[in-house]
Amino acid sequence: MSGQRRKGCRFFRAAAAVTAVLLCWPGTAAAAKTGGPGAALEEENRFDIAGMALWEEAQERQRNLPNVKAEIQGTWSLEYGGLKVNRPFSGEADLDGLGTEQLSGQISFLSAGEETVYSFGGGRVTKKTGGAEKVLVSDPAAWRELSENFMDRTTYDLSCVKWLRVSGHEEERADGSTVLSYELDGEKAAEQVEPAVKGWLEGMGLSLSGNEDWFRLDRAEGELTVSSSGYMAVDRIQAEAEIFLGQRTVKGTFEICIVYG
Repeated sequence: MSGQRRKGCRFFRAAAAVTAVLLCWPGTAAAAKTGGPGAALEEENRFDIAGMALWEEAQERQRNLPNVKAEIQGTWSLEYGGLKVNRPFSGEADLDGLGTEQLSGQISFLSAGEETVYSFGGGRVTKKTGGAEKVLVSDPAAWRELSENFMDRTTYDLSCVKWLRVSGHEEERADGSTVLSYELDGEKAAEQVEPAVKGWLEGMGLSLSGNEDWFRLDRAEGELTVSSSGYMAVDRIQAEAEIFLGQRTVKGTFEICIVYG
Protein backbone atom coordinates (compact mmCIF):
# COMPACT_ATOMS: atom_id res chain seq x y z
CA MET A 1 0.00 0.00 0.00
CA SER A 2 1.54 3.30 -1.02
CA GLY A 3 2.38 5.72 1.74
CA GLN A 4 1.44 8.55 -0.61
CA ARG A 5 -2.26 7.68 -0.57
CA ARG A 6 -4.45 9.55 1.89
CA LYS A 7 -5.97 7.10 4.33
CA GLY A 8 -7.52 7.04 7.75
CA CYS A 9 -9.55 5.04 10.19
CA ARG A 10 -12.93 3.85 8.99
CA PHE A 11 -14.17 4.50 12.51
CA PHE A 12 -15.74 6.92 10.85
CA ARG A 13 -13.64 9.68 8.39
CA ALA A 14 -14.03 12.33 5.70
CA ALA A 15 -13.90 15.98 4.79
CA ALA A 16 -15.23 18.19 7.56
CA ALA A 17 -18.45 18.93 5.68
CA VAL A 18 -19.52 15.29 5.74
CA THR A 19 -18.20 14.08 9.09
CA ALA A 20 -21.78 13.41 10.16
CA VAL A 21 -22.11 10.86 7.35
CA LEU A 22 -18.95 9.04 8.26
CA LEU A 23 -19.71 9.04 11.95
CA CYS A 24 -22.16 6.33 10.95
CA TRP A 25 -20.22 4.95 7.99
CA PRO A 26 -17.15 3.19 9.04
CA GLY A 27 -15.66 5.71 7.84
CA THR A 28 -16.29 7.29 9.89
CA ALA A 29 -13.05 9.74 11.05
CA ALA A 30 -12.20 13.24 10.09
CA ALA A 31 -8.57 13.94 9.22
CA ALA A 32 -6.66 11.59 6.91
CA LYS A 33 -3.15 10.40 7.71
CA THR A 34 -0.29 9.56 5.43
CA GLY A 35 2.12 6.72 6.02
CA GLY A 36 2.49 3.08 5.16
CA PRO A 37 2.14 0.01 7.34
CA GLY A 38 5.51 0.47 9.06
CA ALA A 39 4.05 2.30 12.04
CA ALA A 40 1.56 -0.50 12.58
CA LEU A 41 4.21 -3.18 12.45
CA GLU A 42 6.24 -2.13 15.46
CA GLU A 43 5.28 -5.39 17.08
CA GLU A 44 5.42 -8.08 14.38
CA ASN A 45 3.88 -10.75 16.58
CA ARG A 46 0.60 -8.84 16.63
CA PHE A 47 0.09 -9.29 12.91
CA ASP A 48 -0.72 -12.28 10.75
CA ILE A 49 1.30 -11.51 7.61
CA ALA A 50 -1.00 -13.46 5.25
CA GLY A 51 -4.04 -11.79 6.81
CA MET A 52 -2.50 -8.35 6.46
CA ALA A 53 -1.81 -8.96 2.75
CA LEU A 54 -5.42 -10.09 2.28
CA TRP A 55 -6.64 -6.99 4.14
CA GLU A 56 -4.64 -4.63 1.92
CA GLU A 57 -5.67 -6.35 -1.30
CA ALA A 58 -9.37 -6.33 -0.37
CA GLN A 59 -9.26 -2.61 0.44
CA GLU A 60 -7.47 -1.83 -2.83
CA ARG A 61 -10.07 -3.80 -4.81
CA GLN A 62 -12.88 -2.00 -3.00
CA ARG A 63 -11.42 1.43 -3.70
CA ASN A 64 -11.24 0.67 -7.41
CA LEU A 65 -14.89 -0.34 -7.78
CA PRO A 66 -16.90 2.09 -9.96
CA ASN A 67 -20.00 1.36 -7.86
CA VAL A 68 -20.50 0.35 -4.24
CA LYS A 69 -23.68 -0.73 -2.51
CA ALA A 70 -24.01 -1.53 1.16
CA GLU A 71 -26.57 -2.14 3.89
CA ILE A 72 -25.86 -0.69 7.32
CA GLN A 73 -27.12 -1.71 10.76
CA GLY A 74 -25.95 -0.40 14.08
CA THR A 75 -26.63 1.25 17.40
CA TRP A 76 -25.11 3.92 19.60
CA SER A 77 -25.69 4.70 23.25
CA LEU A 78 -24.71 7.43 25.69
CA GLU A 79 -24.82 7.21 29.49
CA TYR A 80 -24.71 10.56 31.25
CA GLY A 81 -25.63 11.54 34.82
CA GLY A 82 -27.61 8.35 35.42
CA LEU A 83 -29.51 8.69 32.15
CA LYS A 84 -28.95 6.37 29.22
CA VAL A 85 -29.92 6.94 25.61
CA ASN A 86 -29.81 3.99 23.24
CA ARG A 87 -30.48 4.55 19.56
CA PRO A 88 -30.44 1.88 16.84
CA PHE A 89 -30.04 2.95 13.22
CA SER A 90 -30.08 1.40 9.77
CA GLY A 91 -29.01 2.64 6.40
CA GLU A 92 -28.19 2.02 2.78
CA ALA A 93 -25.51 3.28 0.43
CA ASP A 94 -25.49 3.31 -3.37
CA LEU A 95 -22.70 5.29 -5.00
CA ASP A 96 -21.40 5.44 -8.59
CA GLY A 97 -18.27 6.96 -10.09
CA LEU A 98 -16.07 6.34 -7.06
CA GLY A 99 -12.79 8.20 -7.16
CA THR A 100 -13.96 10.65 -9.83
CA GLU A 101 -15.64 14.06 -9.95
CA GLN A 102 -18.67 12.28 -11.41
CA LEU A 103 -19.37 10.70 -8.01
CA SER A 104 -23.12 10.36 -7.53
CA GLY A 105 -25.56 8.51 -5.32
CA GLN A 106 -26.94 8.49 -1.81
CA ILE A 107 -26.27 7.33 1.73
CA SER A 108 -29.40 7.18 3.89
CA PHE A 109 -29.89 6.55 7.61
CA LEU A 110 -33.06 5.78 9.53
CA SER A 111 -33.12 6.29 13.31
CA ALA A 112 -35.99 6.88 15.72
CA GLY A 113 -38.40 7.01 12.78
CA GLU A 114 -36.50 9.86 11.09
CA GLU A 115 -34.66 9.42 7.81
CA THR A 116 -31.59 11.42 6.88
CA VAL A 117 -30.35 11.27 3.28
CA TYR A 118 -26.97 12.46 2.08
CA SER A 119 -26.90 12.96 -1.70
CA PHE A 120 -23.78 13.24 -3.84
CA GLY A 121 -23.70 14.60 -7.38
CA GLY A 122 -23.32 17.61 -9.61
CA GLY A 123 -20.44 18.94 -7.54
CA ARG A 124 -22.49 19.05 -4.34
CA VAL A 125 -23.28 17.11 -1.17
CA THR A 126 -26.67 17.76 0.40
CA LYS A 127 -28.30 16.55 3.60
CA LYS A 128 -32.07 16.12 3.79
CA THR A 129 -33.91 15.40 7.04
CA GLY A 130 -37.67 15.49 6.91
CA GLY A 131 -38.57 18.28 4.49
CA ALA A 132 -35.47 20.38 5.17
CA GLU A 133 -32.48 20.17 2.85
CA LYS A 134 -29.05 21.66 3.53
CA VAL A 135 -26.09 22.01 1.18
CA LEU A 136 -22.94 20.66 2.86
CA VAL A 137 -20.48 20.90 -0.05
CA SER A 138 -20.69 23.14 -3.10
CA ASP A 139 -17.17 24.56 -3.43
CA PRO A 140 -15.46 23.00 -6.49
CA ALA A 141 -12.17 22.41 -4.67
CA ALA A 142 -13.89 20.76 -1.70
CA TRP A 143 -15.97 18.59 -4.04
CA ARG A 144 -12.90 17.52 -6.00
CA GLU A 145 -11.00 16.55 -2.86
CA LEU A 146 -13.97 14.64 -1.47
CA SER A 147 -14.89 12.79 -4.66
CA GLU A 148 -11.35 11.77 -5.55
CA ASN A 149 -10.62 10.33 -2.13
CA PHE A 150 -14.03 9.03 -1.05
CA MET A 151 -13.19 5.31 -0.97
CA ASP A 152 -9.87 5.97 0.73
CA ARG A 153 -11.91 7.54 3.51
CA THR A 154 -13.95 4.39 4.12
CA THR A 155 -10.99 2.10 4.71
CA TYR A 156 -8.40 1.81 7.44
CA ASP A 157 -4.89 3.10 7.68
CA LEU A 158 -2.77 0.19 8.89
CA SER A 159 -0.93 2.59 11.20
CA CYS A 160 -4.18 2.69 13.23
CA VAL A 161 -4.38 -1.09 13.54
CA LYS A 162 -3.07 -2.45 16.84
CA TRP A 163 -3.33 -6.11 15.90
CA LEU A 164 -4.73 -8.19 13.07
CA ARG A 165 -5.14 -11.93 12.68
CA VAL A 166 -7.01 -14.50 10.62
CA SER A 167 -9.81 -15.89 12.79
CA GLY A 168 -11.83 -17.82 10.18
CA HIS A 169 -10.04 -19.75 7.44
CA GLU A 170 -11.33 -20.56 3.96
CA GLU A 171 -11.43 -24.29 4.59
CA GLU A 172 -13.70 -23.71 7.59
CA ARG A 173 -16.27 -21.63 5.69
CA ALA A 174 -18.58 -23.00 3.01
CA ASP A 175 -18.48 -19.81 0.93
CA GLY A 176 -14.68 -19.70 0.83
CA SER A 177 -14.51 -16.38 2.67
CA THR A 178 -11.93 -15.41 5.28
CA VAL A 179 -12.57 -13.54 8.54
CA LEU A 180 -9.96 -11.10 9.83
CA SER A 181 -10.18 -9.95 13.46
CA TYR A 182 -8.59 -6.64 14.39
CA GLU A 183 -8.24 -4.00 17.05
CA LEU A 184 -7.61 -0.32 16.41
CA ASP A 185 -5.09 1.72 18.37
CA GLY A 186 -7.34 3.76 20.66
CA GLU A 187 -5.12 6.84 20.84
CA LYS A 188 -4.52 7.11 17.09
CA ALA A 189 -8.16 6.38 16.23
CA ALA A 190 -9.36 8.95 18.79
CA GLU A 191 -7.21 11.66 17.20
CA GLN A 192 -8.92 11.09 13.88
CA VAL A 193 -12.50 10.82 15.09
CA GLU A 194 -12.43 13.75 17.55
CA PRO A 195 -13.61 16.47 15.08
CA ALA A 196 -16.64 14.40 14.09
CA VAL A 197 -17.54 13.54 17.70
CA LYS A 198 -17.14 17.17 18.76
CA GLY A 199 -19.46 18.43 16.03
CA TRP A 200 -22.00 15.74 16.82
CA LEU A 201 -22.04 16.55 20.55
CA GLU A 202 -22.28 20.29 19.97
CA GLY A 203 -25.20 19.62 17.66
CA MET A 204 -26.88 17.91 20.63
CA GLY A 205 -26.29 20.98 22.79
CA LEU A 206 -23.49 19.47 24.90
CA SER A 207 -20.51 21.73 25.65
CA LEU A 208 -17.06 20.19 25.90
CA SER A 209 -14.49 20.55 28.64
CA GLY A 210 -11.56 22.89 27.96
CA ASN A 211 -9.25 19.95 28.65
CA GLU A 212 -7.52 18.79 25.48
CA ASP A 213 -7.97 15.17 26.61
CA TRP A 214 -11.75 15.34 26.55
CA PHE A 215 -12.23 12.19 24.47
CA ARG A 216 -10.86 8.70 25.06
CA LEU A 217 -11.47 5.66 22.90
CA ASP A 218 -11.17 2.70 25.27
CA ARG A 219 -11.86 -0.11 22.82
CA ALA A 220 -12.41 -0.52 19.08
CA GLU A 221 -12.49 -4.09 17.83
CA GLY A 222 -13.98 -5.66 14.77
CA GLU A 223 -14.11 -8.37 12.15
CA LEU A 224 -13.70 -7.94 8.42
CA THR A 225 -14.96 -10.75 6.19
CA VAL A 226 -13.19 -10.96 2.84
CA SER A 227 -15.07 -12.83 0.10
CA SER A 228 -13.59 -15.72 -1.87
CA SER A 229 -13.11 -13.28 -4.77
CA GLY A 230 -11.02 -10.96 -2.56
CA TYR A 231 -13.48 -8.13 -1.84
CA MET A 232 -14.69 -6.69 1.46
CA ALA A 233 -17.97 -8.46 2.22
CA VAL A 234 -18.94 -7.70 5.84
CA ASP A 235 -17.35 -5.33 8.34
CA ARG A 236 -18.38 -5.25 11.99
CA ILE A 237 -16.97 -2.96 14.65
CA GLN A 238 -17.66 -2.34 18.33
CA ALA A 239 -16.28 0.64 20.18
CA GLU A 240 -16.38 2.04 23.71
CA ALA A 241 -15.46 5.61 24.58
CA GLU A 242 -15.46 8.16 27.38
CA ILE A 243 -16.23 11.85 26.86
CA PHE A 244 -15.34 14.30 29.63
CA LEU A 245 -17.78 17.19 30.03
CA GLY A 246 -16.59 19.38 32.88
CA GLN A 247 -16.90 17.31 36.06
CA ARG A 248 -19.01 14.63 34.40
CA THR A 249 -18.12 11.73 32.18
CA VAL A 250 -20.26 10.46 29.32
CA LYS A 251 -19.79 6.80 28.48
CA GLY A 252 -20.53 5.90 24.89
CA THR A 253 -20.76 2.70 22.90
CA PHE A 254 -21.05 2.23 19.16
CA GLU A 255 -21.72 -0.86 17.07
CA ILE A 256 -22.02 -1.07 13.31
CA CYS A 257 -22.25 -3.76 10.67
CA ILE A 258 -21.79 -2.97 6.99
CA VAL A 259 -22.71 -5.60 4.41
CA TYR A 260 -21.38 -4.81 0.96
CA GLY A 261 -23.52 -5.78 -2.02
